[in-house]
Amino acid sequence: MIQKYLSYNAQRYASKWLVLGIDLLTVVFSFVLSYFIRFNLTLNFDIHNFLVQIPLVAISSLIAFLIVGSYKGVVRHTGVRDVYNIFNAVCFFSILVIFVVLTNRQLGMLDEFTIPLSIIIINSLITFIGLVASRFVFKSFYNKMNSNIKVTKNIIIYGAGDSGVLTHSAIANNTRSRYKVIGYIDRDAKKIGKNINGVPVFGRRTLTEAFIVKNNISEIIFSIQNIDSIKLRKTVEGLVDLPIVVKIVPPIEDWINGELKVSQIKQVQIEDLLDRAPITIKK
Repeated sequence: MIQKYLSYNAQRYASKWLVLGIDLLTVVFSFVLSYFIRFNLTLNFDIHNFLVQIPLVAISSLIAFLIVGSYKGVVRHTGVRDVYNIFNAVCFFSILVIFVVLTNRQLGMLDEFTIPLSIIIINSLITFIGLVASRFVFKSFYNKMNSNIKVTKNIIIYGAGDSGVLTHSAIANNTRSRYKVIGYIDRDAKKIGKNINGVPVFGRRTLTEAFIVKNNISEIIFSIQNIDSIKLRKTVEGLVDLPIVVKIVPPIEDWINGELKVSQIKQVQIEDLLDRAPITIKK
């Protein structure tokens, strides 16, 4: 019950503004740590200048984050794209600080704003690592809270291409999902034996009745976009005698706003296949 409560509130209150606030605190902490690293973990630097520089760093990072929008990503779904946005935001923030420091140096306005370039570089590296790590820590914590949700069905995804990976993501990111992906099935010898996002890829010959019974697999989801109906029919016919439900992912053009929803994955009517009629999707 406590896990469900925390999971619910994590989705409800982990807003983009909270993420932005945590990001700003991470930047400030990284700046403090940068000074200590630069001066060999001692206080042999001007404390007054340091305190004046903190607001400059915080404001510069705020501007960079607001412009790039790195705080807008859904933290529990953090991926490569989010890491790329964070990298852009940190680079923009560093350039902004360097610009302010150089401009101030030329105009001679405030001596306190003279931040050593080495500290700016160190701060950028620590900030980037801290922002990325914080997101993946939250993602892992969120997944851990939901990992104890009882799995009711073990499934196999047929196709380890882009469509198959997106299908797995849609299932994994669905908080109401009770499915567990046991593995992928693919004919590409280069993929067989490898893992994709922690899920193993098996060859077509692995999909036997013994394998299905051993792993308690109840469904197989076809997620291949470039397969014609005749080839799909022949492939599915080979599974008719197996104790398994066959489902299929719709074409990409039918995905909602370019995103696959678990509710769109429908069951293939095996009776139609036995009659060699065109494949229909169960509504």
